[in-house]
Amino acid sequence: MEYDTKTPQSVTSDPKSFASDSVRKRWPVILTGAIDDVYRAVSRATDPEALAEGKRIVEQIGALKYEVEHDRKLTPIPDDGFSDEIKAYNKELEDLGTPNWFDVPWLFSECYMYRRISTFFALTKHWKNYDIFARQKLDTFRSSRPAVLELASKYRGLVEQLRADKDATHNPEAEKLLFAEMFEICLWGNATDLSLLTNLTYEDIQKLQGAEARKAAEKNILVNDLPRAYEILKKAQAEGKKERLVDIVLDNAGFELYVDLILAGYLLSSGLATQVVLRPKSIPWFVSDVLPSDFAALLSAIANPRGLYETPSDDEKLQDKTPEPLPKSAEQDLQFLFQEWAGFHAEGQLMLRPNRYWTAGGSFWRLPHENPALLDELKPAELVIFKGDLNYRKLTGDAWWDPTTPFSEALGPMGPSSGVNVLSLRTCKADVVVGLPAGKDEELRATEGGGGDSGSRRWAWHGNDDTRGRARVSICRDHVTVLTNVAADDAPATCPKCPKAGSLNWVIFIAFDDGVEWVFRSLTNILSGFYSDETASKIIVSEASTLMYLRAHTSVSVPEVYSYSDNVIGVPYILQSKAAGRCLGSYDWSQRSQRVPGYRIRHPPLPISDKDREKVMSQLGAIMSELSDHRFGKIGSVFKDESGTYFIGECLSPSLSWQERDSLELNRGPFHEERDYLTSLISAFTSHVKELPLSPEGLK
Repeated sequence: MEYDTKTPQSVTSDPKSFASDSVRKRWPVILTGAIDDVYRAVSRATDPEALAEGKRIVEQIGALKYEVEHDRKLTPIPDDGFSDEIKAYNKELEDLGTPNWFDVPWLFSECYMYRRISTFFALTKHWKNYDIFARQKLDTFRSSRPAVLELASKYRGLVEQLRADKDATHNPEAEKLLFAEMFEICLWGNATDLSLLTNLTYEDIQKLQGAEARKAAEKNILVNDLPRAYEILKKAQAEGKKERLVDIVLDNAGFELYVDLILAGYLLSSGLATQVVLRPKSIPWFVSDVLPSDFAALLSAIANPRGLYETPSDDEKLQDKTPEPLPKSAEQDLQFLFQEWAGFHAEGQLMLRPNRYWTAGGSFWRLPHENPALLDELKPAELVIFKGDLNYRKLTGDAWWDPTTPFSEALGPMGPSSGVNVLSLRTCKADVVVGLPAGKDEELRATEGGGGDSGSRRWAWHGNDDTRGRARVSICRDHVTVLTNVAADDAPATCPKCPKAGSLNWVIFIAFDDGVEWVFRSLTNILSGFYSDETASKIIVSEASTLMYLRAHTSVSVPEVYSYSDNVIGVPYILQSKAAGRCLGSYDWSQRSQRVPGYRIRHPPLPISDKDREKVMSQLGAIMSELSDHRFGKIGSVFKDESGTYFIGECLSPSLSWQERDSLELNRGPFHEERDYLTSLISAFTSHVKELPLSPEGLK
């Protein structure tokens, strides 16, 4: 702490900071996802000792989630064999006065959370090397198939042209254009951001056909020092410097690691670098950060692209879907990448060099003092590229700098005097930002959702404006393309091309790159004959109002509603957080002896112990008991008016609405007496028999 900047840091107690939202909203969701991942793995474990250890880990993560949600104190981390690391974390805890979760420096507390999770696994026998985020990393890469194939084809063509024209004299402006294109691919390192690129061919670049397109793309960048970075690398090449190193301090695995390797391959193939050193993390970190195993997994995936893309995922199996066959040309493009990158790695031109300091709890202002050996490793590089928002926060001390502060000043001890040429590639997802021209921050705050006069720099929380690289999400669904501006206005995200359909709703899961998932749902077309569009809209509004009421007035864990109705999309919908835990229907509640002989279960349910059954029933009882304490003076459906007041409106019960009963002349409440409600139900069914078509399901 003694080496940190004196500029105040972002803290979780500041309601104007994204830190406050993170600790209260994001982290519990991330921890729930971790619990779910381990539970899945535990359900497949056969070794009794591994099973017991896995259950213990689930309990520990659950306890940590409880501590975060209930603002408990941060407790010392037990020694897991890396004593110096643990001592440093615990010393900082002590220096901070054993703080609570809702009043602690954001940077330290977030690092502490992931470091503490790591000990849960490190102190076991069977789970030491388990990565709770591995499945999610591979899933995001697999779901980025169109972008992966597009870039593979582009990269192959580029490299082959570079080799063919190795001795040719190239237009300097064309080389700069290509450099900018490749680095911006790395900057927009998310499959949903590729619409920001110009997608030029090598021939286009040589003819300078993309100059105007490049200028248009660069307007999306607030601070752009790429021309200076190009000058540094080009100067070293022109001087004939024998060893020209570029270091990349990595951020996310999956598709982002893929584009990092695209950049590394370009630097090596073009001669701008003779060696690229990739610097991954040593433990699972911030959901999706790269581990050495992620590099191996990615190479393995592109070595066998058909195995990756033609093997049905779990979701596809559930939906009986067969993945689209991979074209032969795409397979060859990916195998070309594998040969290139594996060759670079074998020859020592592409190296992995992890260091445990990357998962320390403090800022990089401390690096020269706490790890001078690592600093000495970085100094020989022509460029050290720090990827992602967390690395930017660490470089700048996660502090509330004046946004016009020069980047070199905000780097402190990692600035020019350190001997390290720092280049940060970052889309904004935090409060800290430096290097802006005067007035730019005010201009961005004045944009819709930018923070205005609230004191919050909300525009920087999620990279949610085109000037900062907003993710663009394309959803193949009628009337829902505008969802791009509802979900993508919050953070870089990926989502499947096809929604999932249930009995009552169709659903799209939107996965953000920090591990948070949102759910977009709307009533399925199957219900179009059940009731009118007007009734469907009312049902959605009431469902959203009910969820918001429960969240505001009870302790029942329900999803958070971010947006609903037809205020943007034009069809009834709810955009909400993903419900925590698993569906109770996923578990085996029946006794085997009660099952129908010879009946094949398509998707075998998960096992559940008697102890867990009792726990679930106890929880359900507690929920019902709490709900019984919330009584209204009327019978009907919950709504929320413009002032935020909840009230009981007309009753939207299926008995009064389904099967076109919403078209009947009925008393729909709200009802002051139970007798009136029951009378209306009877009238609904008798009127249905008289006035509406009858069907086997008509009187449900």
